[in-house]
Amino acid sequence: LHNIAHCPVQEEAGMLSPWVLRDIADGGGEALELFVQRSPVAIAAANLCSSEAARESILVPVFDKVIDRLLETNSVSA
Repeated sequence: LHNIAHCPVQEEAGMLSPWVLRDIADGGGEALELFVQRSPVAIAAANLCSSEAARESILVPVFDKVIDRLLETNSVSA
C-alpha cells in the first residue's frame, strides 16, 4: 500500500513471507538470512496474518512454533 498511496510506514513491524516463517520455525535458513540482510531496521513486531495461512495451509501448524521461537529469542536473527 505504501508504494501506491505513500502512507507512512512503521519499518519495525515486519511482514513475513511464508518462506521466512518456515525458516524462523526451523531455526534459520536462506529466506530468513535474506530478510535480515535487506531489512532497513531490526523488526520489533511481526504480522502473522492468517490470510497467508489460508493460501498455504502448511503454515497453520507453523504459526505456534514461530510465535514460541520469537518469544524465546525476543528477536529475529539469522
